[in-house]
Amino acid sequence: MEEPNNNVHKCKRRGCSGVANSRCASVLCKNWVCTKCYEERVLSKFELPALPNQNDIPLVACTKKCYQNAMKDISGEGRRAWDTDTPTREYLHSSEAMLIDWLLVHGNYAKWKGNNAGISKREIQKEIADSINRKGAEMGIQRGRAAEQVGAKIFWIESKFRETKQWIENTGQGILEEIGEQSFKEKVEKERFKHFYTLELTDDVRGIEANHDAGRDSPFTPQLCQVFRFQCNVGRRPAEICQILQ
Repeated sequence: MEEPNNNVHKCKRRGCSGVANSRCASVLCKNWVCTKCYEERVLSKFELPALPNQNDIPLVACTKKCYQNAMKDISGEGRRAWDTDTPTREYLHSSEAMLIDWLLVHGNYAKWKGNNAGISKREIQKEIADSINRKGAEMGIQRGRAAEQVGAKIFWIESKFRETKQWIENTGQGILEEIGEQSFKEKVEKERFKHFYTLELTDDVRGIEANHDAGRDSPFTPQLCQVFRFQCNVGRRPAEICQILQ
């Protein structure tokens, strides 16, 4: 008796009993769909152009909504927040998780702050952005992170770390005594900065406070600041950049 082929998937479109050729291209959908249903029930029905190939493999979508989601992922228009830009919107392997992991490696933060090797911040930021984008591409997500965004995100992390530390040392003391250490830590991570205690354990990032006191250069030129402020006002810049410019 012939063994059943467990790799064969049935098309999930109602009324179709055909064999599905591919999985739906929307990262939010787990359905499989046959080429016929994709072409007739999505492309022809709504007069849509075919999705572009990915690594020479044709993409398909099971519904119009999935088609639109897939197009957003491909074009980058649907770029997600730093902590949810994964296929399942989980934090693991997100842009933010990768950046935090990079900061936790001994010497990386200090190298970014200033080094004797002649490596500029922008070069380091570009390397990080390229790594983040490659990981996204492996998961089918078009991230499109740029060097300036990585720099802005690091400055945002610095700002949140300092802000949280100051709050803990002042207002937070009374709350700590009232609710206890464990509940206090949970409150800090949930309401203030979820990476505070993780970053606090590293010698490199504990230097944020000292670096702040010593002063630091702006990541942007005055000309760029003017352009970015305008773009923030019309909603065309990431929130982390807009916060720095406030």
